Amino acid sequence: MSQRVLITGARVMYANGLYEATSVQPGGSVRFSAQFLIPGNDPVVQQIQTAHQAVIAETWPGGAPANLKPLPWYSGDDQKYWNKDPNGVPVAPNPDYQGMLVIQASSKMKPPVCDQGNVVVMIEDFVYSGCYVDVGLSLYAYKQPTSQGVTFGIDAVRFNRDGERKDGRPSISDVFGAPANAPVPVATGVAPVQQPVQQPVQQPVQGYPTAPAPVVNPLG
Repeated sequence: MSQRVLITGARVMYANGLYEATSVQPGGSVRFSAQFLIPGNDPVVQQIQTAHQAVIAETWPGGAPANLKPLPWYSGDDQKYWNKDPNGVPVAPNPDYQGMLVIQASSKMKPPVCDQGNVVVMIEDFVYSGCYVDVGLSLYAYKQPTSQGVTFGIDAVRFNRDGERKDGRPSISDVFGAPANAPVPVATGVAPVQQPVQQPVQQPVQGYPTAPAPVVNPLG
């Protein structure tokens, strides 16, 4: 059994994992993966908690086992996300992670990545570390000889909006500057004429429920 959750406007980190599968441990199975950051008081937090409990109840009707692994989401205030010195020692909180919940999700199959029109984009790096995305996740149970629990699977990722790049690569504008047909800057004191921009309509994803009202950060 699995439960679906749709997160809107999450910030993605380690986005290269959406395009190239890697193994966490030498010789282990390879998976596509990424981190998704959401505010601790995001309304979807309660939805995730409800989905988590539903999967547990369905998988272990007699009650959750004592050795059940926690859901792989973490407080961005934890020192493991802090900025580190050259020796790897945490020295200061990372402002990109402060106050955030960090969801670690993965998939055996390469998840589709699409634009705001729900058209799949085959260009790698279309979604990059630091931008914002909508992501469909499935919470599902796993049972292994040494561990069991509930985890996040990536169903699909949709580009939402740009953000500050965090992969160390410069943007196209940083490399080449403004395009040749860019609007000419308006003289000081003269207000530019704003043309109405038609925003793309994001269609709801079938099977993903709507998030409820905001709740308190479950991880403190």
